[in-house]
Amino acid sequence: MIDQEMSQRMSRRKAAWFIGGLTPVVTCLVGSCWTWRWLHYPLGTGCGLTLLAMLAVIIFTDSNWKKIPNWATYPTFAWLLVFNVLGTLWAGEAIDPAANETFVDWAIVGPPALGAIGIGSSLLGAIVCFSVMVVLSGWLKSAGGDVKLLTVIGACVGVQYGLLALCLGYILAGCFSLLQCLWHYGVWTVLKGVIAWLGSLLFPLWITKPQVADDQLLKTGVPLGAHFALGTIIALSRLIPGLEM
Repeated sequence: MIDQEMSQRMSRRKAAWFIGGLTPVVTCLVGSCWTWRWLHYPLGTGCGLTLLAMLAVIIFTDSNWKKIPNWATYPTFAWLLVFNVLGTLWAGEAIDPAANETFVDWAIVGPPALGAIGIGSSLLGAIVCFSVMVVLSGWLKSAGGDVKLLTVIGACVGVQYGLLALCLGYILAGCFSLLQCLWHYGVWTVLKGVIAWLGSLLFPLWITKPQVADDQLLKTGVPLGAHFALGTIIALSRLIPGLEM
């Protein structure tokens, strides 16, 4: 019985890795052939759709099980590097950004339908986002999956949009946590706690830090991966005016 369960588990893992490795090929073909002409640039491109497919998986798995699967991040990262290498090799085929206003502020390298930013910008985005997340994960005690996720995002969108996605993700996670606390403890209790916490910072000799008796809610954690994914979508779709970088 145990052997059968392990065999089924291994089969599911192999299927997940197969799908994770094949999906970027499909999304790149679809984005390069069709959707980039009507979906907001760069989301509709080959690289953009590849990123969106991974983010959709992350939102689902992280929200339900607080898991960021390797079969979603690793193949996506590898394929994004391949796409950006191809974009760099085909750089001579790039279209002038001034010819289409949807390309403004996005570094087009190679065919626009590919949505590549170039292997140099891709590696730099991955390294910077990885480094920032390693520091923040040690400070905020985040999970390693969040580091891998931001590395993939940085490889796709570069340094500026990668850091913007990171900031938006933390803002969304903070708002989500606040709403959870307001729902669980009530507005007045949270307000008193915030005032007491600020008082303990300003006057530590006279005011002690607030103690929460029922802290089970605070120990459940926040699915940062899902919020980073949503932050990336918001940044790239420009749903909020003034976020263009």
